[in-house]
Amino acid sequence: MADKEWRRDAAAALRFEEGIVPHLLRPWTGELIRFARVPRGGRVLDLACGTGLVAREVSATEGIRSGIFGVDFSPEMLSVARKVAAEASGIRFTLADAASLPFPDGTFDAVLCQQGLQFFADRPLVLREIGRVLRSGGVFGASVWGREAENAYFAAIHRAVDRYLGKEAGRMFEAPFALGEPELLKSLLDDAGFEEVEVRRLAKTLRLPPLVEFIPRHLGGTSVAALFVCKDAETRRALAADVVADLESQGIGAGGEFPFMMNFARGRART
Repeated sequence: MADKEWRRDAAAALRFEEGIVPHLLRPWTGELIRFARVPRGGRVLDLACGTGLVAREVSATEGIRSGIFGVDFSPEMLSVARKVAAEASGIRFTLADAASLPFPDGTFDAVLCQQGLQFFADRPLVLREIGRVLRSGGVFGASVWGREAENAYFAAIHRAVDRYLGKEAGRMFEAPFALGEPELLKSLLDDAGFEEVEVRRLAKTLRLPPLVEFIPRHLGGTSVAALFVCKDAETRRALAADVVADLESQGIGAGGEFPFMMNFARGRART
């Protein structure tokens, strides 16, 4: 997948932080940090950091006030990250390619990647680069969505995007689930040379805002934002209504609650 397909303009980056982060990403961030066993006081890299959620949570929950870095290839996302992160957090954000990180060997005690690993064009190369910047025995933790069929909300969005925004936009909604099979995720880390590799699956029921309001905010913060926001208001409303009807036909969404599945992986750099 070409990196340019995942870029967002400044407005979409802000909508990502304000709409997607609190409802679809933050509920899992603490789980990732705990599962990866991030060492207290260590140097931590938030890889494919987006608007810096994982870096902020590490700073808040692990008590680290220095030595936290965030890397992303999108200047727009990093601009939002810098504005949202408190100056006192000590987080340093850097524009860089995950396949060629601007850090010396053995820089970090932990590298975390929330919802990024599945999007890299050359995952083995990125994983080798992660191993390079980790110290001996350092930890890598990643979270990726489970299978699309296990995430009913996303599956319904995918079907509606196909209908209203076109097959190319719909194809982009398949990418988040590229590592939905836990065996594939484990084999990637094993093949990259990580030790003590473990994969855990976690199901959660998340409460979302009313979908007719949330879906436009969600799509307006994704990589298909430009295609969505240029549609007329009637088309945008029809897309959201189709998603609601799709989920209701499956008996999903009563009380605003929706089932989601996440895969977590962790491994240690070679000692």
